[in-house]
Amino acid sequence: MRTFGVAAITFVSLILLTGCWNRMELDHYGFVQGVAVDMAKDRKNIELTIQFYKPMGGTKQSGGPTGQSLINIKTRGRTVFDAIRDMTIHFGRKAQWSHMRVLIIGEELAKERNIGEVLDFFHGIMNRGRPSAS
Repeated sequence: MRTFGVAAITFVSLILLTGCWNRMELDHYGFVQGVAVDMAKDRKNIELTIQFYKPMGGTKQSGGPTGQSLINIKTRGRTVFDAIRDMTIHFGRKAQWSHMRVLIIGEELAKERNIGEVLDFFHGIMNRGRPSAS
């Protein structure tokens, strides 16, 4: 009887634990390749340029135009978090930050703001995969 109980619990566990509960397809994400952060011309806001990878679908046709495999989105906000939050409005996809390769910080931003806060913010994004307001 005990063997039957263990087998039943194991079977039920295997049935309930299978499957994908995070149903986000790859085409719902935008993979961030690089970010440039600098002060805006008004000296109050931060200007953020985010470069996304654009996958090329299908096979390449001979003689056709070659498309660029990157998309650049420019946003602006009082903080880096505000600028990143506005990026979703312009791009329409969730950003996947774990593939980020380059972070460029402008000279004006480095002079006027604490560069450590900017670096900590992006370090947190790359580890968690999403921005947080803290």
